[in-house]
Amino acid sequence: MTGLLHAAPPARLADDGVVLRAMTEDDWVLEQALSRDPEVLRWTTHPPHLDEAAARQRMLDVADRAHRRLGQRYAVRPVEGGVEGPAVGMAALTVERSPEPSVGYALLPAGRGRGLAVAAVRLMTDWLLSVGHPSVRLGMLPDNEASAAVAARAGYRDLGVQAAPRPDGSVGRVRWWERRA
Repeated sequence: MTGLLHAAPPARLADDGVVLRAMTEDDWVLEQALSRDPEVLRWTTHPPHLDEAAARQRMLDVADRAHRRLGQRYAVRPVEGGVEGPAVGMAALTVERSPEPSVGYALLPAGRGRGLAVAAVRLMTDWLLSVGHPSVRLGMLPDNEASAAVAARAGYRDLGVQAAPRPDGSVGRVRWWERRA
């Protein structure tokens, strides 16, 4: 069952160390870069090796989902010394697969190990809880210890590993984490 976000997703979320800016059609280059990073492909469901046309189409789909209040994808941009840097990954919030929202992220090598994933997860989660969602989930592959550390640092509680249907009809396993209001 699919739900809707309780409010239109914001175009920008920020704190002292990171800015999340709603992705636009111009972010197809970032989308393409994520599709070519071995670690992103290892730990996420991001489609591999997108060409320009496919990356541009994904950005159009992102805008449509945001318009319909099904989710939002953000370019993750570090802030250092008050200066916003180039995008080093993406963060997403969605309600497309469940009535309760979930968050996720994927960072390029330049964004890893800097606390940006934790900051992005906190920003999105805080916003979702502030507009009335009682809980937010974060799912990952069971052996993704780096993402488990991000979830724990962002205040999430480990719900354990559960079976999860895949789009192709098979069943996989997901380690779910939850943060409640």
